[in-house]
Amino acid sequence: MSKFDLSHFMQFCSALRIDSKECGIMNLSEQNMLGTQRWVMKEIVKGLEDGKRNFVTLKCRQIGISTISLAFDLYWMFRNDALSGSLVVHEDGAREQFRQSLTMYHGGLPNHWRQNITSHNRHHMVFGNGSRLQFKVAGTTAKKSSGSLGRSSALAFLHATEMSSWGDQEGIVSLRSALAETNPIRFYHWESTARGFNLFYDMWEEAKKSVTQVPIFVSFWANENYRLKRGSMEWQSFWGKSGRMTPEEKSWVRDVKLLYGVQVDDEQIAWYRWKIADNAGDIDTVQQEFPATENHAFLATGTQFFSTRSISDAIKRTKSADEPSYYRMEFLANFWDTQVVVSNKRLATLKIWEGPQPLGTTQYVLGCDPAYGSSSQHDNHSISVWRCYGDKVVQVAEFCDADLATYGCAWAMCYLAGLYDPCLVNLEITGPGEAVFNEVRNLRKVALFRKTPSDQVSVFNVLRNMRNFLYKQVDQISGQANAMHWKTSLSSKERAMGTYRSYFERGIAVPVSYELVNEMKGITREDGSAPEASSRTKDDRVSAASLAVTAWSEMLMVKLQILGHWYEKEEVRDQVRSQQRKASSNNMTSRLVQDLFKQIGFKP
Repeated sequence: MSKFDLSHFMQFCSALRIDSKECGIMNLSEQNMLGTQRWVMKEIVKGLEDGKRNFVTLKCRQIGISTISLAFDLYWMFRNDALSGSLVVHEDGAREQFRQSLTMYHGGLPNHWRQNITSHNRHHMVFGNGSRLQFKVAGTTAKKSSGSLGRSSALAFLHATEMSSWGDQEGIVSLRSALAETNPIRFYHWESTARGFNLFYDMWEEAKKSVTQVPIFVSFWANENYRLKRGSMEWQSFWGKSGRMTPEEKSWVRDVKLLYGVQVDDEQIAWYRWKIADNAGDIDTVQQEFPATENHAFLATGTQFFSTRSISDAIKRTKSADEPSYYRMEFLANFWDTQVVVSNKRLATLKIWEGPQPLGTTQYVLGCDPAYGSSSQHDNHSISVWRCYGDKVVQVAEFCDADLATYGCAWAMCYLAGLYDPCLVNLEITGPGEAVFNEVRNLRKVALFRKTPSDQVSVFNVLRNMRNFLYKQVDQISGQANAMHWKTSLSSKERAMGTYRSYFERGIAVPVSYELVNEMKGITREDGSAPEASSRTKDDRVSAASLAVTAWSEMLMVKLQILGHWYEKEEVRDQVRSQQRKASSNNMTSRLVQDLFKQIGFKP
């Protein structure tokens, strides 16, 4: 296909008659278009010029994206002969509404713009140039379409809308399998509001990572109608002559400027405050339906456990942090045969942001949540390693693998504890965690009877300074701890998650893993239950992190304060070491980690 002519499309839109919410029947000229509509078209044209044909648009409510997308549907059908396409909506009512809109668009066009309609019913619209647009309903439950959306279809054009309301995972898979991959006139647009963690959330995350898809975010700040006119009675009420932004508003206004290059003004902030007041002060609902940034868009239902502002700041920090070293741990028949493989980001199971410091200079904690340990829904073995100070705890490494037996989880935990020496380990021993704990015990016993000295040395090197977290009830007045490690219950999960949230919100616990922070977005507290993720999202990394931070809080924090291990003091020393490493080699951290793995018996 030749280069997309945006000016030609705008001329086509000027000939369309639409029924707008604010102005009634009018032409969709460029002057009448909303800023949000121009924004999306600008991003689509940019993507087409880069050779990309798959677009995923995350939008807020009532900003005209469906209107401009339907106009594009007709334009693409008219401009490309014998094109097979599909318009997929979430329910029957939306299908009828979109059919009526397309009919009105077509009927109002001058003859020189339109193709004749040769067949039109509730299933399709066929044009004189041989192009055909099917109408399909995805359904809001899996039972509705049963994975049949893409069956008996071969599509080079797709407009899918409101995927956040789709209930059929198999339907999306089926639909994607029907899409052409090399057709020069192919075009696919998936657009939806967020509405929590759902199928569309998975698609949005995939689009952000993909090199062939274009994620487009557009919200209220691009709609010139979403503002209260300066000097009006409403503006005076919600802003006034001496109006000031709250800390929360300053945060998202800064994010919008940084991420999208848009400066939000006082009229828009006043409108946003009015919208919250109009929703009885329910800020979570407004943030979901009119999110300021993509980080505000996906909010889980229920009461949000971590504050949106803290999560947003943490996401910005993780995205600006240095890339970690990526590895894949491979577990063979014996503990001493375990191997580490330098990997790429997609296949890595182990990520290391900071290698271990010289022995005796620092202390580490490790939290381990085996698959199905803290919850029956979450299937990742997750290990989180944090460096400890008297006034701060910072994540340095993360292991996460779903395709792993319990012995592999135990070995990974042991090797990481041996690498980050000395290490305090807090293991979730509910369910599969007992098998992990027994495997660690067996390793200690087996080490005494190994015939090969090198095997004996490797096990001893790993386990020599590995300390177990000692569990003590919070209402226990004195005496020894009564158990090792952690056994999750309603109260104990509240204790661990509450501890982690307390230090995270204050900036004392510092996660560096984007995947960890992303999981934190989905943690909610329902009535009568402990904080956890919904059935569509995971919290394995969050559980492991909370175990690590709780171990630091209850067994190490005061001790390190007495010894004078303060964050700022040790940070200065670390910066000098870091500069020396960077001066010698950019890959020094990766080599240092592998050398230390060799020293404890890990085979590269």
